[in-house]
This record gives sequence, structure tokens and C-alpha cells, in this order.
Amino acid sequence: MTVSPMRSAAIWQRVWLVAILCAMAGALLAQDSYDQPWRPQYHFTPSHNFMNDPNGMVFYKGEYHLFYQYNPEGQVWGHMSWGHAAATDMVHWKHLPVAIPEDPKYMAYSGSAVVDWNNSSGLCKNSDPADQSCLIAIYAAAYKDRQKQHIAYSNDRGRTWTNYAGNPVIDLDAEDFRDPKVFWYAPQKKWVLVAVLADHRKALFFSSPDLKHWTKLSEFSPASDDVGQWECPDLLELPIEGTNDTRWVLIINRNPGAPAGGTGVRYLIGQFDGTQFVEKESAGKKLWADYGKDFYATNSFNDMPQGDPRKIWIGWTSNWLYAKDEPTALWRGAQSVPRTLTLRWVKDPLNPRAGLSGEPDLLMVQAPVRELHSLRGEPFVISNTSVQEANARLSQAGVKGATYEIEAEIEAGDASEIGFRLRKSGAVETLVGVTLASNTLFVDRTKSGDVYFSADFPGRYSTTLTNTKRVKLLIFVDRSSVEVFANDGEKVMTDRTYPPQDCEGIEIYSTGGAAKVVLLTVWQLHSIWGTSPNSAGYTGQPFHDERYAGGPQTIPGKLQCAYYDVGGEGIAYHDSDAVNHGSGELNPLDGSYLHAFRVHEGVDISYVKVGRQPAVDDNPFDLVAPPPEELYVGWTQPGEWLNYTVNVATAGKYSVDLLYTSHQGGQIGLDLDGKPLDSPLTITSTANSDDPLAWRQWHHWNLAKNLVEVELPAGVHVLTVRILTEGQMNLAYFGFRKAIQ
Repeated sequence: MTVSPMRSAAIWQRVWLVAILCAMAGALLAQDSYDQPWRPQYHFTPSHNFMNDPNGMVFYKGEYHLFYQYNPEGQVWGHMSWGHAAATDMVHWKHLPVAIPEDPKYMAYSGSAVVDWNNSSGLCKNSDPADQSCLIAIYAAAYKDRQKQHIAYSNDRGRTWTNYAGNPVIDLDAEDFRDPKVFWYAPQKKWVLVAVLADHRKALFFSSPDLKHWTKLSEFSPASDDVGQWECPDLLELPIEGTNDTRWVLIINRNPGAPAGGTGVRYLIGQFDGTQFVEKESAGKKLWADYGKDFYATNSFNDMPQGDPRKIWIGWTSNWLYAKDEPTALWRGAQSVPRTLTLRWVKDPLNPRAGLSGEPDLLMVQAPVRELHSLRGEPFVISNTSVQEANARLSQAGVKGATYEIEAEIEAGDASEIGFRLRKSGAVETLVGVTLASNTLFVDRTKSGDVYFSADFPGRYSTTLTNTKRVKLLIFVDRSSVEVFANDGEKVMTDRTYPPQDCEGIEIYSTGGAAKVVLLTVWQLHSIWGTSPNSAGYTGQPFHDERYAGGPQTIPGKLQCAYYDVGGEGIAYHDSDAVNHGSGELNPLDGSYLHAFRVHEGVDISYVKVGRQPAVDDNPFDLVAPPPEELYVGWTQPGEWLNYTVNVATAGKYSVDLLYTSHQGGQIGLDLDGKPLDSPLTITSTANSDDPLAWRQWHHWNLAKNLVEVELPAGVHVLTVRILTEGQMNLAYFGFRKAIQ
């Protein structure tokens, strides 16, 4: 778990606030498609609220699992729980319900997950006698003043989790003992765990036969590292390119102390014998995985698919210097693209050892995973041309955007500096370039857009390259990030940026002389987020409880709005915040719900109240009398949506009615299996200023008849109700009746 440790230009912020609000007005219509300003389109982000460290990355039964540190209650760090997403390709992520929630006694800090293939833990209870496996998560439980290691297990492919009754499995009575990474050490047939004493800057190694009983093996702590914290360790055996050799790499996430300031990822290269790690090739050096300012808290996949030897990790793209201040709305925090890790011998011309003896350095190099190629559109390609001609052809072809991949090879020629101006419009630009005299790669975001939310955000960050005369650059640009892989991943830089939405220009530049574009390829990258789920990939389930037996709601009939599907935020529904603001506690005299209905979910639910003074839902200004104690979804906002599994008994045309109240009217969309059923439903306002009670003036019930006629196929489908405009509607039920022919 990485633990968080404002200055602004007020006038500039006010200008930006107006710009953001204007942009959001258009984006609200498509919030369910992840279309808010600065929302990354192919980097994973939570649907709402705060996210930081990736956790528990593991492949199991056809799915890559990404867990992550998540605050389900707000947009800053706190209430840490394990959020959850899954994908078949490490790219197209689907949200799943929170896996390991905060406990009343502790928060669920960072950790890892493994497949217990042979049920060494005794916790796997698989119905298939030929399959003894299950998933085990290992995480740091952060009590008030102590941190202990817990495990949890899942016997349903990670959908639900149970904490082990014998927790904690490791307790050192320490305040800073966290971030366990577990893997199977095949040579000695045992589980190995590496964790940290964060404030003491120590890595601790343990072994276990069963994931429940652990024995301490050793400690590692370089004497020269005496400031800040160590967090999120990892231990990986990586291949050396072009050889049959491997080395062990110890990953240490450093807070603070990174080259660009604040948090960063350091790595050490050496040997591991199953008991202790010994630093060798990196001794006396400080090697960093990323020289930008926004790459931290890395985690690597366990149990890659059979036949796939790759070591792949993901990092959180932020920095604790300003993570709580990033200017996004609704959500905060993003993950990097997945990256494959290897080792490479390289010669550094600025390293005195290399210059005198020619001795190379062993470096960890990174490459974006090949699965990202599935996002590519048609390529724009030019080769062997000048900078001026390349820019002319980019402009002529209309090559621009906010989500794209650039692959370039550039010769410096007589130039002193070469590079790209990205997300450019007017004075706004992000520079990615190379300075010849110092052999440096840099990212300059001082003019990248909104840089004023933190004094620690703007800057020009750099690292050295072994070759700058002819440079290879692979650049991934998303709506609020830039990731640069130089010279086949020899050096990497990751930086967040917050340009205005209309900043989409791409230019090449050179200063001090002419340069040559040897090769340039640009691909627009498609979004990984769909507008709504469809029945084929949908993971939600019909709602049920002690009163409602469950199963799909039936058409023809009433679609009860409060009985939206089970599956959580981003799957069964999207709400603007994580809190149920309703008052869904009912009078139990007639068997109605006693406790607050679905109180732990974000959808706001209330119920029809009658017989009160003053009158609430049975007031004289109602256009119809609503059923007493009818549950309803309330306080709706544009961009929110709800999913319902429905069973259409007979194919045909249906008339749609709606029992509702509305402050200002608005529009509602109905989708079936991800496709709009018809044009939006126009809802009229039920407000009446003649009502003497100001708080009740819009709370008047109406039954709108024959809002629309829709053609429905028979069978089980996913019906999505989307709030498009205005909001402040209370929705009780939709009535579906066979249309009169």
C-alpha cells in the first residue's frame, strides 16, 4: 500500500472551471461510455472515486484479474478496499464488485494474488474433482497502529472472497509491515513472500508450504538508502535479451526520492537462492524503472497462461505529491498500460566505466504488451523525409487526436534538439524530445494545460540515453497521459497531462539545424469502454432478496426501478457518487422492508410515504396517487444508468409507461443489449409552484402513458435505463404493455 504524505493560480483556475463545466455538459450524455474530460480511453480507471496501487494481478481460467487500492466513498485516499476488474486480454477491462472491502477494524492495503493450483492451503472447494485450484489473495491489514498480513480465498473465479478465519498469517507487531508479494518458487517447491518494513527501508523474505504458515528467511536493506519509505516490493526472475541467462530483480517503490521528484520505482539486479537476495550487477548504482513523474506502486502478474513466459507489470500513473489534487471529476487515479519486462546489456556513454573499458550496464527494459495492437486503427506512415515535409503531410492528412500511438525513428543531423509537440493548440503543448549535447530524453509539461493545481506538477523531466544521434521513440498518448519508450524500452517516462479537450495537434520539431524523419507511424487508438454492456459480456445478475425471489423481471409487466441488477458500480449501475442518499427504511407493519434498502450501493433509493403531516407523497398536487410504500430510484443525475435483466415473454411491439416525479423534465434513454431501442423518452416536469411547500413543489407524482412504442424480441436481455438530460427525477416503475395493433 502506498500511503499519501495547494497551491494554485486562482484566476487561471476559474477560467478552467468554466471550460470544464462547459465540456462536461456535453460529456454528461455519455458518462457511461467513459467520456468525461481527461478520462483515459485505453488506460484503466475506476468508474468513480479514488484509485491508487494495482494489487493482486493474476491470470486464472481465461481471465486476467486487476485488483486495486480503492476508496468506495470518495475521491481522495481513505477507506482502502480492493477494487476489481477482469479482462481476457489485459486491455478490455470489465468492472467487477469490490473484492475485499474495508473491515471495521482495518483497511485492506496492497498485496498480491496467486493460484493455489494444488490446494496447498486447504481452502479450495471446487465442485470439479479434477480441479483442486482456487485464488488466494494476500494483503496487508492496516489496523489502527499495526499492519499484519492476511489472506482471503475465492472459489468462484474471484467473484466473491472470504477472509481466512486464522488471520493474520504473519504478525511482526510492526507499524509499517505491508505490501506482500507472493509467488511460487519452483526449485524448492514452496511459496515465497517479500514484504517491506516501509519506514525502515527493509525488504523481508518469508516462505510457506501452504500460504497460511510462514517462516522468515532473510532481510535486505542497502546501507546507502537512508531516507523515505520502501513500498510495494516485487521479486522477478527476468531473461537477459539475446542470451539464455536470467537475473533476479528486486523492485522497490520509493516514496519520496525519485529522479523527477516524489514517488518512483527503483530496481536492483542480483541473485536469489530461495532464501536471500544478493545485489550484484546494480551494486553502487541507483537504477529507476521510469524517469517521468507518474509511475509508482507497480505490481506484476502471477500465473501467466501456459506457454507465455512474459513477465508483465502495471503501475499507478500518479505521484503522492499531488495525487489528491488532480483536476479530474467523478474519478481520480489511472493505471499504466501493461508492460513486458526483460534485461539488456547496454553501453552508457556518460558512464565513466563504460567510456574507459567499454563495460556495458545491465538495465531492465520495458515494452508495451502486444495485446494493445488490437486498439489500433489504420496507420499513417511516412519515411525518409525532412521535419518540415513530415509536418506538412501530417497536416494534410488531418492526423491529430487525443488517443494515439506514435512509432518514430529520427536522425538528429545538425539539430541540437529534436522531438514532438503533442496535444498542441496555441500555446498549449507537451514536448517529448531529445537533447543531443547531454544525450538526454525529456518530457516537458510546463505548458501542457492545467498545471496550476499543484506547484509540484509542472516541469521538464529527463534521463540519459545511450544513443541520441538516431533515436527510436514509441509514444502512447491518452486524454491525460503520455508514456514514452525510448530506444526499444531502454528508458521509459510516464507523465500525466491535462490539456483542454480541443488540443489535438501533433508536430515534429528540431532546433539548431536540420533533422531527418527516418520512419513515422501514427495509429489512432480505439477506446476500451463501450456505451453499455450487452448480454454476451455482461456479468450482472437479477436482483433478489427475502421478499423478491429474483430472476429476470418479466415483460409485459412492471419493471421495478429499485430492483436493478446485482453486480455493483460500473456493472449493474452507474451513480454519480458511492452513497445511497435515499431514505429507504420502510414501515414493517405490512411486511415491507424494515432496513434501508440496498444501503451499501450508490443508487439513491427511497419509498412512497403516505399518511404524514405535512403530506409527502399523497399530497393534493399529485397527478396520480402512487402505491403506498412503492420503492423508487431518486435524485437521478445526467449520465447515470441502471441495468435490468428482463425476460420478454412474447416478441412484439410494446407501449411504455412511467410512474415518476420530475423537477424540470428531461430525457431518458432505453437500450436493449447495448443498443438504443428508440429515440430518447421526453419526460415532462411535474413541478407546480402553487404548492405552498417549497421543498415539495417538484415532488408530484405522474403516470406518463404511452411514452414510446418499442419493438422487443422474445427471450432474456439486458435493458439499460439511462438518464440523458436534466435529472432530479424519481423513477418508480416502467410499465410495458403489448401495443394495440
